[in-house]
Amino acid sequence: MFTIQVDVLPENIKKLRVDSEKTQEEVAAALDKSLSTVQKLEQGDTLPTLDTLYDLCELYDVEFRIRKEHRHPKADKRKKRPQIESAS
Repeated sequence: MFTIQVDVLPENIKKLRVDSEKTQEEVAAALDKSLSTVQKLEQGDTLPTLDTLYDLCELYDVEFRIRKEHRHPKADKRKKRPQIESAS
């Protein structure tokens, strides 16, 4: 199992595509998205919706779970983004 952090999500999305030997065009067609959308996901210009993330995981045959981070009661009040765990 590995953890995909939101700040490195674009490079992980690209890595999964490259490892599966798919083109951006093939991924766009499989997800019923535009090529531009796939490019923006891989460049980090936009984050995937949960539905798109689920579809990506199905396409690449990986599993994901969203895990709430455990925080110390005295931690600062800033919200942290959830991490997405994926088992391949």
